[in-house]
Amino acid sequence: MANYSKTTNFGTKDTLPTGDSQKIIRGSEFDTEFDNLVTAISTKLDSPASSANVNFLQSGAAAVSRTAESKLRDVVSVKDFGAVGNGVANDTAAIQAAINTGSGVFFPDGTYKCSGLTQSTNGQRLFANGKVILQKNANGVILTCSGTEVELNGLMFYGDASTPTFTGDNVNASGNNFRMVNCGSRWAYARAVKATGGHTQIIGTCDIYQTTDATASGYDIEIGVSGTATFYHQLFGVYTSQSSGGILFTDTGAHVISGGQFGKLTIQSGTSPAGVNGGITSNARILGNVTVGLSSAVFVGNQFSAIAFSFSAGTSGCRLDMSNVFASGATVVNSGNTNNLIERETSAGSVNILRYGADANYRELTLNLLDATLAYEFDGSCVLPNTRAYRIKNAAGTVLSAVALSSGNDWTIGADSGAGNFMNIVSGDGGIYLGPGNVSSFQAVASSFRPQTDASPNLGTASQRWNTVYAATGTINTSDEREKQDISALDDAERRVAVAIKGLIKKFRFKDAVQKKGDGARIHVGVIVQEVMAAFQAEGLDPMRYGIICYDQWQESPEVLADNGAVISPLVPAGDRYGVRYEELLAFVISAL
Repeated sequence: MANYSKTTNFGTKDTLPTGDSQKIIRGSEFDTEFDNLVTAISTKLDSPASSANVNFLQSGAAAVSRTAESKLRDVVSVKDFGAVGNGVANDTAAIQAAINTGSGVFFPDGTYKCSGLTQSTNGQRLFANGKVILQKNANGVILTCSGTEVELNGLMFYGDASTPTFTGDNVNASGNNFRMVNCGSRWAYARAVKATGGHTQIIGTCDIYQTTDATASGYDIEIGVSGTATFYHQLFGVYTSQSSGGILFTDTGAHVISGGQFGKLTIQSGTSPAGVNGGITSNARILGNVTVGLSSAVFVGNQFSAIAFSFSAGTSGCRLDMSNVFASGATVVNSGNTNNLIERETSAGSVNILRYGADANYRELTLNLLDATLAYEFDGSCVLPNTRAYRIKNAAGTVLSAVALSSGNDWTIGADSGAGNFMNIVSGDGGIYLGPGNVSSFQAVASSFRPQTDASPNLGTASQRWNTVYAATGTINTSDEREKQDISALDDAERRVAVAIKGLIKKFRFKDAVQKKGDGARIHVGVIVQEVMAAFQAEGLDPMRYGIICYDQWQESPEVLADNGAVISPLVPAGDRYGVRYEELLAFVISAL
C-alpha cells in the first residue's frame, strides 16, 4: 500500500537470539503499526478512485473479474451529481450533468425540480425507480431529446401546478425511434409530449398525458411535422383525462393507436408528402371530436362519446366500420370521397338498425327482432351486377331465383317452383302497369285489362297469333257516326262484288290443324282471301282499299335464350299472310241480300 510504511520491522526481530530483549514485540509497537495501517486504509478508501482498487466478480460460470469502479459506472444516478429530489432544490444542473455522461441515467424515487434539460446521445435511456417526477421550475421545455433510439421509462413530467404559470411543452423529441414506456406528462402549459421524428412510441402509462390548453388547438400529444413524412408511430394504452386535449398527427403514415382513452383526435394533412395516410385507430375510448384529413384511415372497435366525426375533403379509402360504437347524439360527416366506408349501428330497443353512410346521405338496414316475419327493411337501393340474382329458398331448402338480370340484360322474374304452385302479383286499386321499352303500354285493374293509349296496341301479331279467344260476349267495335267520314251507300260494282263473295263461301280445314290432329282436324266455313280479292279486281276495284282484306308480312325473329340455355322465345322465320275481317265481310255480303 503506497501510503503505508512500517515503523517496526517484525522480520528483523525474528533473527535475534533467544533472550534478547529486542526480540519481544511490545504492545505499544503493535498499536502503532495497527493505527498506521488503519490510517492508510481509511485514506485509500476515502479517495475518489478507491473503487478502482476493489475487484468485483459476478456469480456464474465464465464471469470476468473487474473493478468495483467499472461495475458501479454501468449506471449513472442523478444523485451521483448532487441531485436532491426533495421537490424544493433546483436539480437542473445535476440532472444535466448525469445526462451528459451519455450513459443510462437512473432516477431514484423523488420529485426533481428542473427545466431546460437537453439530451443528444443516441441510444440513451433515462429510467426511474419508484415514483419519479420531473417538475418544471422555469419557462420552456422540461426535457428536449435530439438523440435517436432514446428511451424514457417510468418518468413523470409535471408542469409547476395544475394551472401552470411556466410556459412551454413538457417533453420535446426530434430524433427517430424515440419512445416513452410507462411514463406520464401532465399540467403542461402547451404539449405534454411533442415528437417530430419517425417511429415514435408511447407505450403504457404511469400517469396521464395532459395539456391545460383547452382551446381547439390544444393537444396533449403532437406527433409529426408538416412537410416531412414520418412513419410507424405507435401509441399503446395512452390515457388522458379530458375531451379538450387529445392527439394530433401531421403528415404521418402507418401510425397505430391501440387502446387507451383520449380527447379529440386530429389526423391532418400538412403538405401531404408521399406515403402519408390516416393509420389505424383501434380499441380506444375517444372523448373528443375526430377529424380525419388523410386517406386510408381505419377505425376498428372504438368507443366514441357524443362527438362530431368528420372525413375532410380529399380523403378516400377510409374505413369506419360497424365494430365502432357511438354514443347517442354523435354525428358523422363525410366531405371526402364516397368510397370512404362508413358503417354505424344505431339500434334502439328490439330493433337492430345498421346505418351505411354519413349522416347527410345514409341508408339503413333494419331488423325488428320482435317481428315474427324477421323482415329486413332497407331504405335505399340494393344494386347487383347482371348475371346475379335475388334468390329465395323454398320449403324444401332449394334456392330459387326470384329476380335476375342476364348477361344480355334481360330480366327474369320468378322460377319454376313445382307443380301446383303459382305466382301472385298483387297491387293497390290503381292497378298494375306494364311498360315495355320504358313506355307504359298496358294496365290491369280490377274491372279490365286495357291499353294506356286508346286504339293503339294489338292483341297478338301476324306471326304470333292467339289460338282461341273465349269470351262471354262478342267484341264491340266502334261504329259511332261522330268518328266516321266519307259515309255513303255501296255502289253497283260493290254490290256485284258482294253477290259474288256470297257464292265464294266454302268449307275447309287448316293445314297446321291437320298436322297436329290428322283426321281429327275440324272443318271450318269461310272464304279464301285470294278469291275475295279476285272478285274485287273483276269489277275494277282495288281490294286493298277495303278494310275487309288484311295483309301482313314480317322479318325473321331470332331465338331468345336465357343464360341457362332455356328457350324464352323460339325462332320465327320471315313470312307473310293474308286475312279478312269477317265482321266487315259479312256486313258487305248482307248488303246484297
